[in-house]
Amino acid sequence: MNLIEFVKKHGDEASCKAHFKQLREISGICCRKCQDTNLHWLKDYDRWQCRGCGAQTSLRSGTLLEFSKLPYHYWFYALYMMSSRKKSISAMELQRQLGHKRYEPVWQMMHKIRRMMGRRDSAYQMQGLTEIDDAFIRVYQKEHESENQDDTDSSAQKRGRGSQRMRSIIVMAKTAPGKSSKKKNSKPTAFEYVRMQVVDNLRKETVDQATSNIHQDTVVVSDNMKFFKVLDKRVKEHHAFNLPKERSSMALPWVHIMIANLKRNLHGIHHSIKDKWLQSYLDEYCYKTNRRNFEMD
Repeated sequence: MNLIEFVKKHGDEASCKAHFKQLREISGICCRKCQDTNLHWLKDYDRWQCRGCGAQTSLRSGTLLEFSKLPYHYWFYALYMMSSRKKSISAMELQRQLGHKRYEPVWQMMHKIRRMMGRRDSAYQMQGLTEIDDAFIRVYQKEHESENQDDTDSSAQKRGRGSQRMRSIIVMAKTAPGKSSKKKNSKPTAFEYVRMQVVDNLRKETVDQATSNIHQDTVVVSDNMKFFKVLDKRVKEHHAFNLPKERSSMALPWVHIMIANLKRNLHGIHHSIKDKWLQSYLDEYCYKTNRRNFEMD
């Protein structure tokens, strides 16, 4: 659906509310008190009432919009802008597009959507041929925090692995055999699905937990880092390549592309991200990237 089609279908509050009600009725409404499905709609109150016990269920109850006072068309427009665009959109820009006075409600709405994106993608397992690697994302750090760390710990601002300004993530890219091509930058495999997980450290037990969605029949390709050896007993095959940094993209082409695109997206759109919210931004990026291949999900 392009922007013109979206505006024609969901151009005002009434159409968005009617469509949201229709979606809820298609998915099925039941009484939250007695679980009865015999309910009738109270038009003046925007809620259903159970014919058995009389309990009422609001239109937003049990959905992503519960406890939110923002209009329905705000949610529809935010969902459209966050899912249809190749790149992300900042909360400041979405606030400007909606014409809303306050920044915080728009920011909270976007993070609710991101958490639901991550919850949806967590239901899928990596199976088949999967590339895996670790990466580091620079996170926002207040100046007074870094000053305090400099006074107490001389290694607080060290670079690379272990730096307090960098957050470790595990990146998994599911691939499939690709079509043969004579193009210069053609790859032997085709991209299918990506999953990214923030981790506190790169110990074996942490990596094992972060890669729990990898199926046991999977063939995993990784570099020769020690913490990836935990996959040897969990998957069908594990191929660890010991290549120099400049040649590592040959063994893990899609993982490196996903990491590079992620960094350009985060730093180009959001500029600085707090450590607490990094996983939400990763979930949004993965959700949109994965839906390029299966749009009707």
